[in-house]
Formats: sequence, C-alpha cells, structure tokens
Amino acid sequence: MDQNTAVDLGEARTQLYEILEAEEGAVTERCRQTLALGCAYLGVENAHLKEIPGGDGSGARVSLAAGDRTWIADDTPLGDPAFCRATVQQAEALEITDAEAEGYAENPGYADHGVACYLGARVIVDAATYGTVCFVSSTPRETSFAPEQRLFAELLHAAVRDICEQPTRPAV
Repeated sequence: MDQNTAVDLGEARTQLYEILEAEEGAVTERCRQTLALGCAYLGVENAHLKEIPGGDGSGARVSLAAGDRTWIADDTPLGDPAFCRATVQQAEALEITDAEAEGYAENPGYADHGVACYLGARVIVDAATYGTVCFVSSTPRETSFAPEQRLFAELLHAAVRDICEQPTRPAV
C-alpha cells in the first residue's frame, strides 16, 4: 500500500479486515501495515508503536514505525516519551491538533521531536500497559479529527493490540 495515498473509510475498513484476516506474513509486517493504513486514512506523516516499560517513561522507545520513517523510525530510544507519557495514564485517546496553539510548545514531543499533531491511545497487552500507538505529523491540523476518524483510530489501536498479543510479537 502506498502510504502517501489517502483512502476513504470504506476502503480503509476493507484493508484493515484484509490485514487482520491474513494468515501469512510476519506479525511485525502486519502491524506495520496497520500503522501505514492509519497514516493513509488519517492523513498523518507517521504512525508508531511505542513501548513504555513501567509506564513512567524511562526506557521508552519506538519499537515499530510506518509512514515517514526518516523522521521517527523503528527502534528509536526516547529520552522523554512526551505526549505518550500522558496517554498511558488515561483511558481515552489523546488528541492534539496544534501542539503550539494548545499550550504544548515546551513539551518534549513538540520542542524536541517536532510533533505538532498527535492522536494516540494506550495499548494494553496481556493485561499490562505496553505503551501507545501514535499517529503524528510535524504540521498542525486545521481542524480536529472527525468522529469517524477517531473511531477508526480506536479500531487501529485495537488491531495493533490484537496483533501484538499473538504468539510472535514485534521485537522489543
């Protein structure tokens, strides 16, 4: 799938079902396909699965990324997981459409990593917090994510969680 090509909801749903129903393919690749689908549907530059051991932020790293990986790549250690630290402490997804305008100019997510737009949710694997799935861009959005985009992002978070719970997880 070309990660720079926008897809509508119907096509995105069809592609997600194909990824989830596939019996072939490594778990890592299926997870990356799910993240890339999120980039295409949500219109963001990058999506990634971030591991946050213990939930306190220490040892955080991006374990898997899709989209523009020149910006945020696989196996990237993070000194401060920034927005994701707040995300793992709440049940709902965290949405930031314009980090600077919403008061996050000093947050390391914006100040150090250049994340201006963020939609992330906590990932629970085997009854413990694994980390987050994040959809991000370096430019702010003009509007909030639409309700159907937020709902589909929740489905993508659940899909990544389900893939991670399979016997062979992405390398951590």
